[in-house]
Amino acid sequence: MKKLLLIFLFFLPILVYHINIPILDTYSFRQTQTATVVRNFYKNGINFFKTELDVFGEGEERYLLLEFPIYQAIVCIFYRIFFPSEIWGRVVSIIMAYIGTFFFFKLLLLLTSDVNFSLLATFIYLSIPINIHFNRTFLMEPTVIATILGFLYFFSYAILKGNIYYWLIGIIISSISFLHKALYGPFFLIPIIYLAIFKNKKFNKFILLLSLLIPIGLMFRWQMYCEEMNLAYGHFSLTLADKAYRIRNFGTLAERFIFETYKQGILNLFPELLTHLTLIPTGIGLFMIRNRENYKYFYCLAISSFLFYFILIKVQCHHYYNMVITPIVSIFCTEGLLYLQRFFKNYYSKKTFLITFLFFNLLLSLKFAYRYHKFDAPLALQIGEIVKRETKLDEYIIICFPNYDWNSAYVYYSERKGLHIGSTDLNENKIKNLIRKNYSLLILIDWKQYLKLEGKHKFLHNFDTIERNENFIIYKLGAVKKM
Repeated sequence: MKKLLLIFLFFLPILVYHINIPILDTYSFRQTQTATVVRNFYKNGINFFKTELDVFGEGEERYLLLEFPIYQAIVCIFYRIFFPSEIWGRVVSIIMAYIGTFFFFKLLLLLTSDVNFSLLATFIYLSIPINIHFNRTFLMEPTVIATILGFLYFFSYAILKGNIYYWLIGIIISSISFLHKALYGPFFLIPIIYLAIFKNKKFNKFILLLSLLIPIGLMFRWQMYCEEMNLAYGHFSLTLADKAYRIRNFGTLAERFIFETYKQGILNLFPELLTHLTLIPTGIGLFMIRNRENYKYFYCLAISSFLFYFILIKVQCHHYYNMVITPIVSIFCTEGLLYLQRFFKNYYSKKTFLITFLFFNLLLSLKFAYRYHKFDAPLALQIGEIVKRETKLDEYIIICFPNYDWNSAYVYYSERKGLHIGSTDLNENKIKNLIRKNYSLLILIDWKQYLKLEGKHKFLHNFDTIERNENFIIYKLGAVKKM
């Protein structure tokens, strides 16, 4: 355990790097969306069944249910214990990343009884580029993956050691995992089903398998609730009832037979999942793992990862989805490294090979991980400061994009409720109606693409211009421009 702690301490400075920067470094729309839910929990109280965003206006449409907000609730508790700050979202992610890594280490030790293998795989797991980066973002992914690795460990321990209490803990953790993000966890029941059928010598197989319907049932019930509520709140386009939404997220059957569907997702795997150095060892380990105890379990885990990736190929454009594949990649890579190590004759040359490999691979991983450390929506901070200066807390803002976009970055850093519209909705009647509802600022993003001040947008001359530059224009609504 001391060596595991040393690994955790080694990676800590890497994970806390830039921990206090704005959450605009990557996937700003997702990070600020998550942070908005946390901030509204902090203001209004934690409500798992009613998550509130700030981009849909001031009515009931501001409520949108996506996932069971466990991570958001945990971060909110940190807000209340200490003070509200984005830093706690990152801190919780780091803590959850370490909890997940601990379960990963314990799972490998359980399956292989090999401490060195487990430690090496743990180091490689933490050094994968997408883990380095996304394990310190204001996202729920580290929490979800921690629960997946948690239920894998408890279920596996229960079967291999004949401990029914661990199975019950596994049911609880898998239920939390499936509720929190349904797209991840269910795929990873495959190795557990394998153990329950082929390695179980103590418990009734039928009862064990039947009990797995508990987390699955809870998952489906939650999804049904989300669909019902989102329809009631006016978010038809964000439910499975909308065909366009289904195709956008899951694709069609025909797309499964077109290479172009997979091309971008496959390209995302390199070098974010596999670096130039880990590619060959991982390929070797894929075959050499057969010499390892419980190797069929690892192949089941590989099948789970494969099915997850290719069934949900349409959502792989979001790079953080690939984090769930990193455990099996690190396992195969470790096995391949240990195989290559055999070509060195003595103890010192073997150790030198491993240390050299890990050192240069970490440098490569840092290079690929830190390329995300740039502002994804840099205007959000500038616009936010202007909005806070020009409006009161109870006033609302309108943000217009060339095409409709529900990126929460602008309203989040403005600390105001707002309404996002597309340029097709920028008309006099719409704006007059919103002014009556206490909307006081109109912000036009990328205005050169659609603004026609001498044409259909001539009505905007009636408002004072607060700020105008190449990227955005801000109008003060309700204040007639002085002639």
